[in-house]
Amino acid sequence: MKVFLLRKSLRIIFIWMWAFFLPTIALSQHWTNVSQGFNSNPKKFIADSTENLLYAFGNFTLADNKPVHYAAQYDGTDWDTIPILNNYYIGNGLIKFNNKIIFGSNPVLCLIGNQVDTIATFTWGAALGFIEYNSELYAFGSFDSINGVAAYHIARWDGSIWHSLDTTFWYPQTAIVCAHEYQGALYVGGTLVNWDGSIENLAKWNGISWQPVGGNALAGGFSSLSCFEVYNNDLYIAGSFTSVVGKHIARWNGFQWLPVSQDFQTSTSAIFDLQIFNGELYACGNFFTIDGKPIGGIAKWDGNQWCGFGQYEGSGLECMSAYNNELYLGGAFVTLDSDTMRHVAKWTGGDFTDTCSTIGISENEFADQFNFFPNPSYSSITLTYPYNISQVQIIDALGREFKTIILGASTTLQIDISDLPSGIYFLKLDSEYGTVTRKMIK
Repeated sequence: MKVFLLRKSLRIIFIWMWAFFLPTIALSQHWTNVSQGFNSNPKKFIADSTENLLYAFGNFTLADNKPVHYAAQYDGTDWDTIPILNNYYIGNGLIKFNNKIIFGSNPVLCLIGNQVDTIATFTWGAALGFIEYNSELYAFGSFDSINGVAAYHIARWDGSIWHSLDTTFWYPQTAIVCAHEYQGALYVGGTLVNWDGSIENLAKWNGISWQPVGGNALAGGFSSLSCFEVYNNDLYIAGSFTSVVGKHIARWNGFQWLPVSQDFQTSTSAIFDLQIFNGELYACGNFFTIDGKPIGGIAKWDGNQWCGFGQYEGSGLECMSAYNNELYLGGAFVTLDSDTMRHVAKWTGGDFTDTCSTIGISENEFADQFNFFPNPSYSSITLTYPYNISQVQIIDALGREFKTIILGASTTLQIDISDLPSGIYFLKLDSEYGTVTRKMIK
C-alpha cells in the first residue's frame, strides 16, 4: 500500500512538473537556427525570388563555418559564398536592375554574367543603398558627386549615365539612409537638411522637385531614420526618432500622420527594420516595451494593435526578410527563447503571440462606416458617419485645399460642390477616432 501511494505521489509530481515546464519547452521552439549561422551579425537580408535565394550582408566572415567576405547566400538548406561577389565589398546595398546586379558602396559595381564593371565612384562619401523609381536606378547615401557630376546624396542612372536631381538643394554634411516609392513619389529619409532649413530629415521627390512631408512637422525629430514600408496603403517610417507624431514609428496616408503607437519604450530605443509577413507588419529593433506592455525586440502590427513574442535574451535584432513563406531574423543576438542562436533565426511559432497592446479603435473599423453620396456628384454630397466629425476638407490630387468645413460635433453633413471644377478630389474627414480619406469625383 505504501509503495502504491509513493508511486502515485511521484506520478502526480511528474505530471505537475511536466505541465509547469511545458510552456517553457514550447516557447523555446518558436525560433529555430538557420543552418550553422554566422560568426557575427548580418545587417541586411534581400530575398531573390527569381533565383530562390536569400542574401545576407553584414559584419560576418564565416557562414556555416565557411570563409565569406561579409556576404552569403542561403538556398533553403545551407549558407554559402556568393560566387564572383565574394571578392568585393558589397556594403548594405544590392539590387537587380535591368537583369544586372548592382552593388557596393564606393565604388558602385555592376555584375553582368561573370563580368564585374565599375559604374560609379565618389570623391567623398559612399552609396548606402539603391532603389528603382520610374524605370531608372537611384543611388543614395552621403556623397557629394558621382563620376565627377555634382550630386548631393542621391543620383539617378539611366543605364549608362548618372544624373543629379538637384545640385544645390541639400546641405553637404547630411545623408540619405533609406528610400521608398509611395503614391507615385520617391520618399527619402535620413539626417537631411536643405540649405534654408525648410525641409529636414524626410522629403519626397515628385520627379521635378523636392517637397516636405506633412508640412515638415517632423523637422528635427528624425535623429535617425532607418526604414520605410507600405502597409494597408499607408507609408510607415521607423527609426530612433522622437517626435510629436510618435516615438520610433509613424505612418503617413498621403495627407496627414496617423497613430501607430503611443510609446515604443524610451527615446533611446530604436526600430531597425520593417517587414510585411502573412498580411501583418513586423518591426524589429532594441525596444523592450510598447505602450507599457512587455514586448521586446520584435513585434507585429495588424492595423490596430501590436503583439509581441515574449522577452528574449538577445540584443540588436537588426534585419528581417520573408523567404519561402517564412520569416527570417538577423542581428547581434546569440540567444532567442533561451536557445543558442548564431545571429540568424527562423520563426516556426505559427500564430503564437505573447502580449498585445492596442491603441484603440482601428482605422479600418471607423473608415468602413464613413459614407457619402452620390459619387460622382455634380452639385452636392451628403456625409453620414456614426462618430463625431470635427472637420472635413476637400483636396485635389496635388494636395491643394479647396474647402474646409469646421464642425463642433456632427454625424451628418451636406456639402455644396457646385463651384468645384470637374475632376478627382479627396475627402479628408477628422473625427474623434482619427482621420479617414476617400476619393470623390465631380
